[in-house]
Amino acid sequence: LPVHRSLIAEAKNLAKTGEKEDIKTAISILKRAQELNDEIDLYPETKAKETNPEVVAKKFVASGKVEKGKKLAEQGKIEEAISLYDAAQKLDSDVEIYAGNWNALCWFGSLNNQAQDVMFACEKAVKLSPNNGNILHSRGVARALTGDYQGAIEDFQVYVDSVRDGEEKAKHKGWIETLKKGENPITSEVLEELKN
Repeated sequence: LPVHRSLIAEAKNLAKTGEKEDIKTAISILKRAQELNDEIDLYPETKAKETNPEVVAKKFVASGKVEKGKKLAEQGKIEEAISLYDAAQKLDSDVEIYAGNWNALCWFGSLNNQAQDVMFACEKAVKLSPNNGNILHSRGVARALTGDYQGAIEDFQVYVDSVRDGEEKAKHKGWIETLKKGENPITSEVLEELKN
């Protein structure tokens, strides 16, 4: 049985490159796995049994696009990252884009002065992980940058309540006070600090 699993892993790694030749090779590897075991589930990540090599290869390609997109977001290439997430969803409407992936897009988009463009990602991250202080923190920064001060106050308050570090707590309480005065505490200097 492990032979089949390693074949699926090999097919996955190839397909994730997104290169035509690699995808073709991945499909033939998946077909080979089926020859070895006609009962095989080619995509064990989901409950449903998947037996179509082309569909599975497409799923692998989609997850590769998400991973690449996250890396691009971390490098500040926000438009490219957004388009890869979009492409992944077009390829496979069930592609799993985890809260952490949406959060990376939200966070790095905000740090690169593109909060408006990534707000949708912030919302998706919060929807998937509504009690995660760090994710709410990211959305709080995006909200402050887009002028939603009330929303930012709410998000930072959850973060303040979830964080143990006294210095972090104090800094964010300061941000909340600034927001209450109708001012944005997330200045270009603060963005530079957050980048580091």
